[in-house]
Amino acid sequence: MTKARDLSVGIPNGLVLIKPTGATNGTVNDPGTVTIGSAVTSVTVSGAFSATYDNYKILISDVDCSNNDSYLALKFNNSAGSTYAFTGTLNTLPTTTQVFGSSATANGIYVGLTGTTNNTAAQIEVLSPFKAFWTSTTYMFTGTTQVGFGCGIDKNSASQTGFSINYVGAGNLTGGTISIYGYRK
Repeated sequence: MTKARDLSVGIPNGLVLIKPTGATNGTVNDPGTVTIGSAVTSVTVSGAFSATYDNYKILISDVDCSNNDSYLALKFNNSAGSTYAFTGTLNTLPTTTQVFGSSATANGIYVGLTGTTNNTAAQIEVLSPFKAFWTSTTYMFTGTTQVGFGCGIDKNSASQTGFSINYVGAGNLTGGTISIYGYRK
C-alpha cells in the first residue's frame, strides 16, 4: 500500500505586531500598541514601517471623539499632500448612502467618520509604504452613526516610515488604541 504524500505548504503569511519607535500625542506600550492621548487633534506614530515587511495592517479602536460630524485622516510622514481617496458610507440614522472622493488633501486619506463614546474604529491595509513608490490603502470604519469603506493612494514616491492620524473638523480625540501589524513575507 502506498502512503499518501503530504502536499501541504507552510505559508509564511501572518501578522506580526510592530512596536513603533515613538508616538507624539500618544504612548507606545509593550508589546507595541499606541494609546492615544487626551484631547488631541492628531497622533503621530514614528518607526512603524521598515524593509522587514512589505505590507501592513493598522487597527484603530475604542477612540472617543468629541464631535460626531468630523472625520479621521491617515497621513504618511513623507506625504506631500498628494493623496487621493474614494469612500462609500452608510448612515444608520437616518439610513442614507454617500459616495465621495477626495484629492490632493493636506490632511491625508479619509479613513473614517468619528463617533463619540469610544465608537470610532478603523481597519486600514497599507501596501508598500517603505518602498520608494506610491503607497496604496484600503479601509473599513465605524462611527456612531456611520459605517463605510474605501481605498486611497499617496502618490508621493518617498519611502514612508510613519504616519499620523488626524482629527479633521471641530473637536478632538481621547483614548483608544492604534496597533500596527506587518504581514510576514
